[in-house]
Amino acid sequence: MVSTVTLGPGTVVEVVPGDAPEPSRGLWSGAQALRTRWARDLTDWAWSVEGLISTEDCGREALRFDPATGALREAFFPRPSGLLREDGLLQAIATAERVPGSLRLATRVRGEALTPCTTALFPLDLGLLAAVTDEVARAPEPPTLTCVAVATGVDLLVLEGRWAGWRAVDPVRLLRPMGWPELREPEGPEEPLRRALVDLVYDYMTLDAGPRPRPDEVSDPEEIAHLVSFRERARALADPAVPAGDPTPGVARDIAAQIHWGWGFFRVAEPGG
Repeated sequence: MVSTVTLGPGTVVEVVPGDAPEPSRGLWSGAQALRTRWARDLTDWAWSVEGLISTEDCGREALRFDPATGALREAFFPRPSGLLREDGLLQAIATAERVPGSLRLATRVRGEALTPCTTALFPLDLGLLAAVTDEVARAPEPPTLTCVAVATGVDLLVLEGRWAGWRAVDPVRLLRPMGWPELREPEGPEEPLRRALVDLVYDYMTLDAGPRPRPDEVSDPEEIAHLVSFRERARALADPAVPAGDPTPGVARDIAAQIHWGWGFFRVAEPGG
């Protein structure tokens, strides 16, 4: 039996059981956006394959389908700014049953945007990263979710036949420096760098989701001492003297750059500068 997932008014995708999906890869760029695309498209230096049928692309979640077959070909999942610590919901997401089959467009996309994911969830070990809509995040009890594979380790979350968000299992394995496309297969960092990278990314996402003072508006340096210390951790981990192919230095550089530009450190001179 073919089940369906409603993406928005007038846009439905089918979950075709037994259908072998085109091999897809997920890459988590700089601990920011998670992207997926067909493996054979990784050799294309364009950011996206031309001519795909897409949900509205306005800088947040987007799904793009192959016009010939209707199969899901690309996905763009940015990490939401909101953060929720709810073990029950995280467990419901982690144990969501994966429906076998592949996603294929049942109706032509009418251009509407997906309901945005407002909240991110992740455990201390970063064994899972998920993003959910308000409907899921605000549910009084953890809802029963199912999921459909989008790429290796990346699933689309479904609540009662509706788009509900996404999850990535072992997202650290998918971490890459910023930039797309990426020719290489995902290669997770090796110990002990993996532990250091997990700690850095976990702290970064936690700090990035919370309120922070602007560095140029504080009168007491102690107010931003923890942010300065974190910036130094990121810079130290960006040391290029690591095994070739390990994503750790590049990801750490990306985080350090986000601290500089996104957190406002570009507005103040560095000590000794």
